Amino acid sequence: MSDDKDQQVVDQAAPEAPHSNGAEEHGTTNINADVVASITRASSIIMVLVGGLALFSDGYNAQIIGYMNPVFSELYPDSFSKTIKTRLSNAYLIGEIFGMLFFGWAIDKLGRRTGIFFATLFLVLGIILATAAHGVDDLGMFWMMIVGRGVAGFGAGG
Repeated sequence: MSDDKDQQVVDQAAPEAPHSNGAEEHGTTNINADVVASITRASSIIMVLVGGLALFSDGYNAQIIGYMNPVFSELYPDSFSKTIKTRLSNAYLIGEIFGMLFFGWAIDKLGRRTGIFFATLFLVLGIILATAAHGVDDLGMFWMMIVGRGVAGFGAGG
């Protein structure tokens, strides 16, 4: 449904040029075609920049736990076991897999804009949960961080 709306916007932005008795053959150009070309060029550049930022964000969120492992090992030597370390690392990746499956289906049903909104919402919510992780004891804090990283991965999968 949203693809039809997107096509209507494109059709309105790029009206067909009227026939001009050979004016295009003599080197004159249509102003509308120039405007559409500059808009297309700008949107392509913006799309590449936003895509690059998304890839950077995904890689950063997936790898940040690797940089935090030595810190956690030093601060929580008794609680930070290999099991917790593995779960912290894998929670984001497993969340991404479920996010890819869910948002692939949901975007087909709800549209791209709605899907991107909810994927971003889950990503930000998960990062906030992982950042604000705390618990009665160290193990509770790590479990809250695992859940937060899983929610962030779910959003990143969208």
